[in-house]
Amino acid sequence: MFRPAPHLLVFDGFADWEPAYAIAELQRSGGHRLVTLGFTEEPVISMGGLTVLPDLNLASVDPETIRLLILPGGDRWEKEPLDEALGVLLSRLAEARIPIAAICGATLGAAQTGLLAGRKHTSNALAYLKEKVPDYTGAEHYVEALAV
Repeated sequence: MFRPAPHLLVFDGFADWEPAYAIAELQRSGGHRLVTLGFTEEPVISMGGLTVLPDLNLASVDPETIRLLILPGGDRWEKEPLDEALGVLLSRLAEARIPIAAICGATLGAAQTGLLAGRKHTSNALAYLKEKVPDYTGAEHYVEALAV
């Protein structure tokens, strides 16, 4: 029987500690096999120096196989424009009501895609979203909390 799996986006410089508890419990307590998703299938090196070989790349992922997409933080979110394929995937997942967990700087990607408009959300700070994403909409739904 087919069972959608949680996916973790990995890229050079991703903040490896941010999704650590979640992915451990998804596997240990939830019995889910985590799928790593990269921009390519080339190995990436996390902020902490871990080398990760992605299971899939963005171009080959089928959104129907994703149960949850975890986007960890990392410098990429502030330094590079949102990857077009990732933006399309995020929009398709949101349309299908598949959860997207954006951590730390990854909330910038969610804001750039317009996913925060009309949804309760948090980030590093409201001012951070406004500064880094000039066309950010959704400030009225921003919640000052560690997680939403």
